[in-house]
Amino acid sequence: MPRSRRAHIATDDLEQALDYLDGLMVILEAFDRTRRGRDSADGLLLSLENMDSQGGNWMPLRYQTGAGTGWREVAANVADLRRRLLEGYAEAAL
Repeated sequence: MPRSRRAHIATDDLEQALDYLDGLMVILEAFDRTRRGRDSADGLLLSLENMDSQGGNWMPLRYQTGAGTGWREVAANVADLRRRLLEGYAEAAL
């Protein structure tokens, strides 16, 4: 049976992480609205794709060119991560 991977985190650190995640969602949604990287090569898009870890967190950006779904998918993933962080630490964040 898998063990729970609970950790302790300082309230200030959690609040700061949530602020950064909120800002990242705003940036990603703006990139989606402006169609950044959809119709032509984009340096930021390529840099994010190249830095991708084994977790594949930035993998949806591969679908940005042409289809235009990459920024939106990553923004949804960030929103889900933010929700999960709040579930585990809701009292600390309040």
